[in-house]
Amino acid sequence: MTGDTESIQKLLTKVKRITDIDDNVKEERRKRGDLFNVFNVIGLRKEEVRLHSAFLAELLNPAGSHGLQDVFLKEFINVAGISDLNFVTSNTTVSTEHYIGKKDGETGGRIDILIQSKDKAIIIENKIYAPDQENQLLRYSNYGKEYAKGGYRLLYLTLDGQTATDFSTGGNIIVYNQLSYERHILDWLNRCVEKSACQPILRETIRQYIELIKQLTNNTMDDISHDELINLLSEKGNIESVRIIKSLYKEVLENAIERYVFSKLEDVASELKLELSIAPDKIDHNFAFDTKRDDFDFHLYFSTKEDPKVVVHYMFCAWNLMDLRWRIEPALSSIKVSQKLDIFDNSDEEGWNWVEGFRKWNDKDIFKRVLEGKFAEKVKEDLSALLQELRTKQIIK
Repeated sequence: MTGDTESIQKLLTKVKRITDIDDNVKEERRKRGDLFNVFNVIGLRKEEVRLHSAFLAELLNPAGSHGLQDVFLKEFINVAGISDLNFVTSNTTVSTEHYIGKKDGETGGRIDILIQSKDKAIIIENKIYAPDQENQLLRYSNYGKEYAKGGYRLLYLTLDGQTATDFSTGGNIIVYNQLSYERHILDWLNRCVEKSACQPILRETIRQYIELIKQLTNNTMDDISHDELINLLSEKGNIESVRIIKSLYKEVLENAIERYVFSKLEDVASELKLELSIAPDKIDHNFAFDTKRDDFDFHLYFSTKEDPKVVVHYMFCAWNLMDLRWRIEPALSSIKVSQKLDIFDNSDEEGWNWVEGFRKWNDKDIFKRVLEGKFAEKVKEDLSALLQELRTKQIIK
């Protein structure tokens, strides 16, 4: 064992001790009911429009039901780093899904959150899991230039501070501020809690929302465990080990999926007499992430070996292994299904279905089940049911 490897192993052992203690703390919190969250209970945790944009806009609105006028808005402007706009907060309108005209190339669409005051505007594009739309930031930037003559700021808000894609900017240089829920919004919300100390219902509602954001950003570690872990990783003797681990993370994740997931999926494909690949146009028995994207995206294609051709496609529709879905891929399949299949009873207009129980691979507990083979079992169950239904309805033999 080399010196670096030995140092990393010792560090990982210490890290596991801390995370095990944190797991015990979480279990105690669960037993006390501390993990109850009303937003989870009513099924709104991922709803960008109905929850996240609506909740943020209500707090940002000086005329909002919180009754604190422009206190929250002022704090937001400071946290977002846009104080130089000299935005007048006392005479402000806030709207969600603000319609700016029919989409037409470089104009139009709906702005998630629009804050206006006289001739200035703060334009917020709010991304929880939804992908970028074509020319989205370009269209909103053009709106700001035309209608906010006194100046505007375009804010691109994501869970972890992602940069916008060229698809959204249209390949143009767009000036915008990158904000994240895990840093900026949590910082702002904690300030809001302090400002609402004398309003218990408001204060506790914001705290509930804070807990939801921590869950969505995988930031649920107990404060004591968090500080202990940071102090451990920050020790002089551990910095190089941390740097090495960080540089290898993508390869480690790729290797883990290859060893513990993809191999089991190949067994499923073999048992069901299907071919498995990560690319639509060839059979490839090696797993790898999609190199066209910077995150941990990948695709799975299960194909029948004989005609009629049926290709079932699994893919993530959000960043970092989020929102796994599946469908029969119409562009690659030779069958034509004129009626909705029973197994796809809850599909969207494009035929996509969530892989229930395995949508969020960046969740610690879900990914543990993935590595244990539970995802492969789910795939086998779903594909078997799909093939049986296709045979019963005489779509395939």
